[in-house]
Amino acid sequence: MFDENRYPAAFRGRLTDAWAHACRGRPADCLADAGRVLDEADAAADVRAAAFSLQQMAWACFQLGEVETGLAHARSARRIWLGEADGSGLIWTQAMEAWLLLECGMSELASENAVKAFANAGEADVATRGFATNVLGVVLWYCKHLDRARELCAEAVTLARGQGGGVVLGWWLINLAGVHSDMALAAEKLGKSEESQVLRERALAINGEAIAVAAAAGDGWCLQLGLCNGAEYLTDDGRAWEALELIRRCEAMPNAIGGRSTAHRLYTKAQVLMRFGQLEEAMAACETVLAMAERAGSTDTKAYALRYMSEIHERAGRFEAALALFKEFHETNSRLAGEQAQRRARIAEIVYENGRFREMIDATQRQLDDMVRVSRLDPLTGLPNRRGFDELMAHLTEERAPHSLAMVDLDHFKRINDSYSHLVGDEVLKRVAGALAACCGADHHPVRLGGEEFVLVIGTDRIAAAQRFCETVRRTIAELDWSDVEPGIRVTASIGVAATMPGAETTAILAQADARLYAAKAAGRNRVVWLDVAPTAAATAVA
Repeated sequence: MFDENRYPAAFRGRLTDAWAHACRGRPADCLADAGRVLDEADAAADVRAAAFSLQQMAWACFQLGEVETGLAHARSARRIWLGEADGSGLIWTQAMEAWLLLECGMSELASENAVKAFANAGEADVATRGFATNVLGVVLWYCKHLDRARELCAEAVTLARGQGGGVVLGWWLINLAGVHSDMALAAEKLGKSEESQVLRERALAINGEAIAVAAAAGDGWCLQLGLCNGAEYLTDDGRAWEALELIRRCEAMPNAIGGRSTAHRLYTKAQVLMRFGQLEEAMAACETVLAMAERAGSTDTKAYALRYMSEIHERAGRFEAALALFKEFHETNSRLAGEQAQRRARIAEIVYENGRFREMIDATQRQLDDMVRVSRLDPLTGLPNRRGFDELMAHLTEERAPHSLAMVDLDHFKRINDSYSHLVGDEVLKRVAGALAACCGADHHPVRLGGEEFVLVIGTDRIAAAQRFCETVRRTIAELDWSDVEPGIRVTASIGVAATMPGAETTAILAQADARLYAAKAAGRNRVVWLDVAPTAAATAVA
């Protein structure tokens, strides 16, 4: 990726040795050696040697997942190249910034930098042109422009082959294989099974070449990426035994690349083992990742581990443990959203200067607001979740606004999951949520508490009016057409409703609504109960 002939003579050997570490899967060693070169270059006032060392440090940080530090190094190198009027240096650093920004999820800024680097790369040396081409391909891949991403990643591979291959060829092959894999998944979703299979086989072939190149070059970083990605592709293709062989090969490698690579390997192993039904071994892999995350204070890694562990417990039928872990995952994910917003603000300080800095801060604040809003929503149905419900109730209590609460539970919902699949069950929940939202309009509020249980916050404390509204909701659900989801399904709901009373806590009103819900269930389901009397006198239903 770097032309060693461009290194200053006084530091050429040191820079070459430092870069060799990055090419052999030892990014931490590259970072340390390049850092020492930077110190000596600064002392010698050799700005070009300093710029090259900063470029190497930016790449090593990328390999290690230290995005913010990598951005700072790339930005510092870019300032030097700007003063030196060095076109290749400017193009490389702008492309590196784009890739690091993409790692932060800042795709718009990444696209802007990647397009500029690519547009200016026509007259650059082949290595720099290949790097800029690859980065734009990766950005387009992330943004789901897969056809154009494939063209650019393939062009980067061609340029690398023209330079004799080596580790850079392996790196760019990894990306080209990933694009083909995503194209296979997209074709499968469109029902194009033959095209999907061709693309998947192509992804496996390209990834196999990347593995061979990395192994021949002694590049442990690329080799582990290729082995883990290959295991994922094989698992998607139903070839779990072959996937397990790649995981075993990966486990035999020296574990000195970094925590990010180790977590990737363990996640992939867990996915393969789950496909085999070896849930306890998969759980052990996830528990190792969780321990690593807690030691390192890595919230995103912890969130992934908790999500997988919850899924494993669910598959094993340990639903209480699965729910507890899912709740912890949700809390961790909400904390992660805040951390990511703060990180974007810090990155804005690196990327934006003068007038554009304020623009970025404003955009980050909007993203933070969006993340907070999303954390209050149920991801499946889009309705407010328990957190959103608690905040709504706090507001209504503060405003002393009259309201009623209705507990809504879908009748025999477990039968739908067991008889038709959880996918059908999810579609039922989403469609019922849509019906609740349509019934509620602007005056009332639907909430999903979890599972098949919903709450309606009704904008009146008159129990008769609340009962009439709930009867409309019950009838709407019972009359939904499910023929396009699964012929033969019939969905009904039981509802218990209670109105607010002076001095009553939300928990008490909710408990009263819940008790009436159980009365509706006991009375035969598909009905509304709104009074604490005999079901025949306090319930409405349609046979």
